[in-house]
Amino acid sequence: MESALHAAWAASYDAWMGVPGHAGVIYNRPGAPSEGAMEYPDSVLASHLFAIMAWNPMGLRASDDDNDRTHKALITDIRSLPLAPGFWVAPFFGFSENWREPGFVVACPVEDTGAVASTREAVLALAAKYQQGAIYEYTPVPQQRHVLLRKTVHCLSSPDVDADVFLVQTSRPDTPMAEPHVDPN
Repeated sequence: MESALHAAWAASYDAWMGVPGHAGVIYNRPGAPSEGAMEYPDSVLASHLFAIMAWNPMGLRASDDDNDRTHKALITDIRSLPLAPGFWVAPFFGFSENWREPGFVVACPVEDTGAVASTREAVLALAAKYQQGAIYEYTPVPQQRHVLLRKTVHCLSSPDVDADVFLVQTSRPDTPMAEPHVDPN
């Protein structure tokens, strides 16, 4: 099971909505740094980011009602995070051709190691609360405005799910799973 999750999480696309300084959706896909053509906004490049979701605990399909209930609870928890200046939160979704899960990306100043550590700790605690196998962690690549490093970081899964991939921005993929919509809650 974990080898399948490792492969799926490492290969997945993700999208961020409402990123400060950017209108529209930022779509990301795994790719070589040389494939990056679109620059990330300054708000992303100045941040260390973490993605958290609450759907499908431990990668096992849950009912729509259960997924909606846990996502709404995650919204409440995200809203209660004590965010200092330089921090921001944006709706997020991870997706592929036949899978999609909503969540949030939580950003803190990349140069503030204390903020990075405390944000990682808070996001991993939420991931454990919602029985998530892993989170995503994103960092800018020095001297490159068009690529990020995304790490799959285990939470309740073993380190076997961990993976490092480069991400580049992409245009909206031609799949219904890439349709941007925001939970009205």
